[in-house]
Amino acid sequence: MFFINLVEISGYLGSDPELKKYETGGKKLSVATFSIGVRRIYVKKGEQNADFFKVACFNKQAEFVAKYLQKGRKVIVTGSLKQDRFQGEDGKTKYTVQINAQTIEFCDTKHEENEIADPAAYVSSFMDVSGLEGADFQSESAQ
Repeated sequence: MFFINLVEISGYLGSDPELKKYETGGKKLSVATFSIGVRRIYVKKGEQNADFFKVACFNKQAEFVAKYLQKGRKVIVTGSLKQDRFQGEDGKTKYTVQINAQTIEFCDTKHEENEIADPAAYVSSFMDVSGLEGADFQSESAQ
């Protein structure tokens, strides 16, 4: 028996990427987080018509995303789901779910001021998940 943890969503960035840098066990780790809004297909009157998901990406990909993406840009994100558990201020256990991105594809036209100067760096940033193995990264909301 095997298990699959794979998600692919397309939508618009709901926030600018936030880049943070950490050092764990002598290794440097860059983490960029942002939200992505995904429209619902069927919406009843008075309901919210989009769901927002937290996305995290790492290392070269994180630095690239922080440099070239902004709120409102359309992307396709492929990755896996990660659930964090933490103690809330009220003492109750809380849960968050985020998407750990493996690939992020830009879907809208480039903004002139943010044209990609090095397409090769863009392509190599897609699959940079090095340093993710064994990394114990907790989402901001868990801290």
